[in-house]
Amino acid sequence: MLDELRPMGLSAAARSLGVDLFEVVRLLVASETGPDPLRLTPEHVEQLRVFGGIERPWWPDVELPEDEHPLRQRVRAAVQQLLDRGYVGAVTTRMDNVWRGLPTDDQVFLQTALTALGEEGVLAITATPAGMQVAVVEERVDVARAIADGRHDTPGLTALYQE
Repeated sequence: MLDELRPMGLSAAARSLGVDLFEVVRLLVASETGPDPLRLTPEHVEQLRVFGGIERPWWPDVELPEDEHPLRQRVRAAVQQLLDRGYVGAVTTRMDNVWRGLPTDDQVFLQTALTALGEEGVLAITATPAGMQVAVVEERVDVARAIADGRHDTPGLTALYQE
């Protein structure tokens, strides 16, 4: 119990938040809440979690849709999660919230797929001091629903599934 109250280093803070070490440093600089010297208390880590909008992993309770292509399953589920959680229009979430907690290969694939959907105008991806943010474009909710339901793929997604 005493260990939970002791200051922690950057690596321990990164593990606690589920983000990269460099993301912790970036958030410390952006939030201007960094302690001196860089020994973080649990309160500092929680402040970074709130400032950065870092959510707990989404995937433990997510049931993947039936689909013959395992990567399409993951993309469909991710788009459905964005819709279900209300990340549409001006309501955004950190992009890495979408894949946090997944195996590395799934994380990389989802990052590529979400970027493709951003390039195709289905998702809006913006850079903020708190990190890259993503949301379904309000005018493209019907397309996002069709992707989540397995009724539609964009050219970018189709190309990814064929790689």
